[in-house]
Amino acid sequence: MSQISGQVNPIFWDMRASPYDKKVAEFLRSRRGEQTYRDFAPRLGMSRSTLHRLENLEQSVTLAKLHAIAQRLRTSVETILGWK
Repeated sequence: MSQISGQVNPIFWDMRASPYDKKVAEFLRSRRGEQTYRDFAPRLGMSRSTLHRLENLEQSVTLAKLHAIAQRLRTSVETILGWK
């Protein structure tokens, strides 16, 4: 695994991330805007650390989590993935 001073190189994560994970990360960052992880994560029903990992491509989104995000933000999975 590619590392920089004990931490995983972010470029490595970007190469491993699926196109779906990238779309979800972009969507979450866009919707969060200037809000903190502390303020936005509860709206999604997840922890701050999970939100951070999803936005930074350190964790893949599951179908169940994707559906839950869409419901909580009153949007569709298609919109999150940029299909609409």
